[in-house]
Amino acid sequence: MADSAREILFFYGAMQPQPGPPDIAHRFLRAYPPWFRMVRRPAFLAVTLAVVAAFALFVLPQPGAAGPAWLYSTIALFLLLVLAWSGNVLADNDKPEILKLAVSLALIAVLAWLFYRYSGAQWGKLTEFFFNFPKLKGNWWILRDGLGVTLMLAAISGTVCAPMSRPIGANTRPHSSGVARPV
Repeated sequence: MADSAREILFFYGAMQPQPGPPDIAHRFLRAYPPWFRMVRRPAFLAVTLAVVAAFALFVLPQPGAAGPAWLYSTIALFLLLVLAWSGNVLADNDKPEILKLAVSLALIAVLAWLFYRYSGAQWGKLTEFFFNFPKLKGNWWILRDGLGVTLMLAAISGTVCAPMSRPIGANTRPHSSGVARPV
């Protein structure tokens, strides 16, 4: 009888929750490398922004003044620096949203500036062509019809693609590795 009482106590005692190891609370916390705190500091962001701006002012060549290899490699390096800097700001959850918005708009502005500077487009001729109102006189119906086609394509894509996305998403979700499933 003593054995059966001991077995019963052992059985019910084993079912009680036991405290885990003392470091279990810290086991699943995200650990960052030591340099991570330095990269997030405002002083680091200001210095690296100054480096990116200095690169744009002093290293980027004038269009047509350098060979293609130097031109494309410096533009690629500049894009890499700009994307790394903006990614550093945008990926930080502690940064204010207004700063992230400003960085996003600045990134768009930098990309537009690069396109304007290095695309080789003849901007004067484009302005003359698109805003030549005497030439457009009597031909506004072409622009109106083009706008109608554009709006029709937008309406079709909005009314056809949006309802289709829900069943497609429901179909592919069970096969996703990110969905927890019972074993």
